Amino acid sequence: MKKQLGVGILSLALLAPTAALACGGGKGHGHRAHRGKRGAHFKKMISQLNLSDAQKSQVAALRTQNKAERQALRGQLRNAKTQLRSLLQTQSPNEPAVMAQMQTVNDLRFKMKRLRVKSMLQFQQLLTPAQQAQLAQLKQARRAKWKAKRKAWREKRNATQQAQ
Repeated sequence: MKKQLGVGILSLALLAPTAALACGGGKGHGHRAHRGKRGAHFKKMISQLNLSDAQKSQVAALRTQNKAERQALRGQLRNAKTQLRSLLQTQSPNEPAVMAQMQTVNDLRFKMKRLRVKSMLQFQQLLTPAQQAQLAQLKQARRAKWKAKRKAWREKRNATQQAQ
């Protein structure tokens, strides 16, 4: 009895961190924190690139075309994560099934990243060389702004932790 209990506790101790990572646990607030701002940065960048009417319609068509595929992948990923959570919450998780489901989740995440990169490349092909250079500058400025915000947040967090 004690041996079974020890094996059970050991398996939970080994699976708990994996479950937290697989289910999206970790730092930050996740995608829900920015739900209302979805696409706002892209629209702002587009407005700064001074696209022609033809380019604007091509960008709109590209976004519409990729939106359905993005939504389908997002739904599949949500279902795969739910299945993974269910597998992990059973009394005695089946390790091969859990690992197979983790692979499914990772495959779907990779497909989403691949779609994001494909969309970005298609968008950049619509731009003139001058617009591509301007887009690179806008992205660099946005990254620098984000790094500064992240640094300020870390400093504030460290100061709060040291005060306690």
